[in-house]
Amino acid sequence: MAPRPPDGPYSQAAHDRWERAENRLRRERRRALWLALHGIDVGPRVIHGVAMR
Repeated sequence: MAPRPPDGPYSQAAHDRWERAENRLRRERRRALWLALHGIDVGPRVIHGVAMR
């Protein structure tokens, strides 16, 4: 578990949720880069707020 952030308005649980979400987004970006390196274009899922199919 990550250390608690400096004193602020957020609880430890809120910080943990934020950190898990950041980690998930980081994994998605890394996965997209790895796939692109191997010639697979996953493309963006959302462009300007519009979900792509």
